[in-house]
Amino acid sequence: MRVVVVGAGIVGVSVAWHLARAGVEVELLEAAAAPATGVTARAFGWIGLGAQAPGDDLELFALRLRAVAEHARWRRALGDRYPVSGQGALVWRGSAAETRALIDWHRARGNQVEALDRAAVAALEPGLREVPELVAWFPQDVASEPPALARAVLADAPGVVLRCAARVVALEEGVAVLADGARVEGDAVVLANGVAAEALLPGLDVSVSPAVLIEGRAEVGGSGRILCGPDFEARVGAEGRAVLAEWLPPEGEAALPALARAAEEALGRGLGTRVVLQPPQVGARPVTGDGWPMLGPVPGRPGLFLAVAHPGVILAPFLGRLAAEAVLGGASDPEMEKFRPRCRIIL
Repeated sequence: MRVVVVGAGIVGVSVAWHLARAGVEVELLEAAAAPATGVTARAFGWIGLGAQAPGDDLELFALRLRAVAEHARWRRALGDRYPVSGQGALVWRGSAAETRALIDWHRARGNQVEALDRAAVAALEPGLREVPELVAWFPQDVASEPPALARAVLADAPGVVLRCAARVVALEEGVAVLADGARVEGDAVVLANGVAAEALLPGLDVSVSPAVLIEGRAEVGGSGRILCGPDFEARVGAEGRAVLAEWLPPEGEAALPALARAAEEALGRGLGTRVVLQPPQVGARPVTGDGWPMLGPVPGRPGLFLAVAHPGVILAPFLGRLAAEAVLGGASDPEMEKFRPRCRIIL
């Protein structure tokens, strides 16, 4: 069997990895000059659910909790090649009461979390200067490097043929047509190219959610674990490399310089050290209309499958396995059945 996968971000790489390990011949098409250089390169790399909060969709939370556990398969397969910048996440809100509510909410939904006081936080993260009264500690959350993770998974996918600078402009049954007129044929085609899938399937309920990533350096190195407070979401490695995740302001990209300055000041205060950040990078995250993954065969289009979702880094190993099962027509994951009604294609 031969399958064409469109999009070499973290989700497309996962689909290719699962198919290849099942003995399928896979050609992976990427519009950019290299894999994992689109929205995957602008992902913060928080593999865990410490950022989820009361009010979030409980069924979607359960799906993501299951997906996080799937990363253990990649860690076993890749070993030391699985890139971990830091282990665990420290999360706090504007008040101790809000943080306590966050802790209780996660505990009630089966996510591992501990409550730490100032002394415990100072012992765990001595570089943190503005230590809150109460912190939620998520020991199983991981700070990773999404582009490096995608490349490591791809390198572990036997026989996958990667073709870059290969922009797909049209689809026919079992065929991806490239901008240069070349036709790449397969028994199935899987679209895992995020927001670009809408151009190939007009009317697809996918919109852009801007992801802002800011990199830079702190004069004092850190643990690499995730620090998420009211003023910043960041990680600082031992060598001082700082990575921050931000929301795009309502004013748009014109407000990014001011956003970067504010982030510098906030992280510098929190760590008690000088921080210098580079210009922000903006990525286009694919968000579906109801927030649920679009996964599986596209109605009325034989041989065409879709695997589009956010957050891609968290969901990638789970969605890749399910997409491969759909393409191969095998038995579905019994645990997936409770999520299946909401993981659907909407055209």
